[in-house]
Amino acid sequence: MLVNEPLSGADLAKKLGVWHQAIHRALKRLREKDLMGSWTGLGENLAGTQILRRFYALNPRKVSIAVPASSPTEIQLQQAEEKAQTEALQREREGIRRMRLLSPKPSTRLKALINQSQNP
Repeated sequence: MLVNEPLSGADLAKKLGVWHQAIHRALKRLREKDLMGSWTGLGENLAGTQILRRFYALNPRKVSIAVPASSPTEIQLQQAEEKAQTEALQREREGIRRMRLLSPKPSTRLKALINQSQNP
């Protein structure tokens, strides 16, 4: 499933119909072997509330070993890695912005709105 798109551990557990702790243990082992990367971003729980979730994606430099496919060129690997890093950074910034907008502190929400208007 992670070949097509990054997913959270909860999403994987739901799609596979298994307990989320088993998924997280397996994902941790894959991360330790550098077969996948992870980042934190906003997601939704079962109640539809936005919460922080850890998302996982396959490491493009290692995926050809784990998944039968033609070997990518060095340029393709570099482009895939740069794209993944850019997307992860964008998701993380968006998560931080949303967290600030949902902050109980009015000053934090105001700063988030000001930053949003300055950086559309």
